[in-house]
Amino acid sequence: MNSLTYTIFNLSFIIVFAMLGIFTIPFHIPNDDKFRNYRTGRTTLSIGFFIIAVYCVIRILVPQHHDDYEDTFMKMLFSFVFSWLNYASFLYFIEDRKYEIRQFFIDGMVPTVIMTVTGIAGIFIPSAQDTIIVLFGVLFGIKCSWMCYVCLREYNRCVKDLDNYYGESPDIRWIYGLIWLTFILSISTIVAIYCPSIHLVYDIAAPAIFVYMVCKIVSFIPNKIVSARSSGADSPAAEQKEPKNDMSGKMKDKVDRWVSDKGFCKADINIKDVSREMGTNHTYLSAYLNSNLNQTFSVWLNTLRIEESKHILTDGQKKSIEEIGVMVGFQQSYNFSRWFKIVTGTTPFKWRKDHISQVS
Repeated sequence: MNSLTYTIFNLSFIIVFAMLGIFTIPFHIPNDDKFRNYRTGRTTLSIGFFIIAVYCVIRILVPQHHDDYEDTFMKMLFSFVFSWLNYASFLYFIEDRKYEIRQFFIDGMVPTVIMTVTGIAGIFIPSAQDTIIVLFGVLFGIKCSWMCYVCLREYNRCVKDLDNYYGESPDIRWIYGLIWLTFILSISTIVAIYCPSIHLVYDIAAPAIFVYMVCKIVSFIPNKIVSARSSGADSPAAEQKEPKNDMSGKMKDKVDRWVSDKGFCKADINIKDVSREMGTNHTYLSAYLNSNLNQTFSVWLNTLRIEESKHILTDGQKKSIEEIGVMVGFQQSYNFSRWFKIVTGTTPFKWRKDHISQVS
């Protein structure tokens, strides 16, 4: 590739990625707290596109060859940061837990700093450059695989939450597709860096995928997900099917009877299952929980389970934490401990220890 072609090629990339960055800036999104994650997700993705545009500017100002260590190092570093920001933006679109998202950012910063410091050191230690490039590829692949797993896990959790509010869940399969596309592109980046002969194909295919990604994200309206995962009157069920007073009384009787029978201890139940057992409609049940108890179905169900587990923890049966979790409907000890801490502010083990010592 001659100098003129090289410059034109990179200029086109600058224009494409700068435009994508501009389009993903959250213009015209209400400055409302319930849209915070959506705004932040788009801003994060926008920063990623601008970073790639900056990288293309650097390539024009400092033209290099495919076999240069510095060029390979810069490609690997910028590609990793871009992939990381892509995954972070997806996590913002589907997740509402501040701690996990903050931890996700920290987890991405650590390898970025390691790659930057090690890469700069390799410039001054030529004998270590080949080893460093191989290690970068391994780190890149492992980290992107982990980030893909985290996003898929949270996506599945989000879909499960949505199933508790709608007969038909909002179509968010495109997020699932983008998570996998980002993973494929990340791995393809590594392959293209090690095999310059296929880099041209990658350079043409990648922007097309990013254009598709931006079109999906910009046209995405998060109202349904935000409402479904929040509690209170903002729930779509509460807005559309708010029960009348007499219906509310009947619902209370049905709910109280189901709770007294400890139906919540069954594993893998959703709002459709529960409403069927109560002899009602899942829309009415959701509206009742939101309007009368100010709770989402997931919070209500798991709070009941945690309250039941507190009795078992101190009844002298000496069962393990895992066994108690299963008894109250949690098939995985991780979910039991997570919900126990959400409801009580402490772990099951510490709660049992503190309350047994008080009784003694």
